[in-house]
Amino acid sequence: MSTRFPSILRLAPIIVLIAITIGCVKKDRSLLTSDGAEATANIAESAMAEAGELATALEGAISPDLMSQTEDIHPLAITCSFATARGNCLNDKNGLSWNGCSMGTAILYGGWTESWSPGFCTDGSQPGALTDGSRLIRTCTQQLLRLSSGATITTSTGEHTAYDGTSIPGTGIFVTMASGVRTIEIDGIRRQMKGPHGRKWFDHSITSSDLTVSGTRAGGDRIATGTMTMYHNLAHYKAVHTFNNVTWGTASCCYPTSGIISSVLTGSRAGTVTLTFNATCGQADFVDTDSTSSTVTLSQCN
Repeated sequence: MSTRFPSILRLAPIIVLIAITIGCVKKDRSLLTSDGAEATANIAESAMAEAGELATALEGAISPDLMSQTEDIHPLAITCSFATARGNCLNDKNGLSWNGCSMGTAILYGGWTESWSPGFCTDGSQPGALTDGSRLIRTCTQQLLRLSSGATITTSTGEHTAYDGTSIPGTGIFVTMASGVRTIEIDGIRRQMKGPHGRKWFDHSITSSDLTVSGTRAGGDRIATGTMTMYHNLAHYKAVHTFNNVTWGTASCCYPTSGIISSVLTGSRAGTVTLTFNATCGQADFVDTDSTSSTVTLSQCN
């Protein structure tokens, strides 16, 4: 059986809010009154999208940040790209500012600060992809995506506390490159969505310490391995996602085409789910906590 998630559920995990129209938000807004509305498969898929977005940001790609390349957004105007948002380096630092660029019917503001290894980024030039021996620290005071409905999704790396009392530092994301492999250490990312009237719809904290990525999506050989933890602060559960050779194996497909993400849920939701990617672009085999299986259509593309 093939399952296609309702449009609003594509937004709930982290990244795909931009694909939703005003009508969809109004129709299904009740599904997002808390994290608990998220389909279990979306919880696993959101980890894939997070890893993909971080990798894309470091590959010299021009893909927009937080972009889901679904059929919902393809016809719409996209003006956000890393190539235009990144500023030139000064003293091994540069800024990434979205400046109100458009992502379909949504507008993106704010940005990131990037600090590079000494000598990596020449003053007056833009940084390229990481090379062996180089390091990058990314921090974000606030990145804000505003939907046409008035709903917003914010991203930051500020210090905060997860629902279970875990302290999340404000030191950002550290990426090191050695022998062609990028090790991504997420000290903390926080993503929150609020509805048009200011009601919080989700609040996620994200960390990782051993996530590694090799290859590139454009090269058709990107592979992600390791773990990522996501705290669902409104619904009070934690998901620990383990990546087992998750591979973006075809340059023309922005989804993984092989590998497995196994997710262990604890708290108000408990159990283990798996998402196994296959050669059909945009599809995966999903096994839920009750051992039922289905084929799901993916919606978070990076």
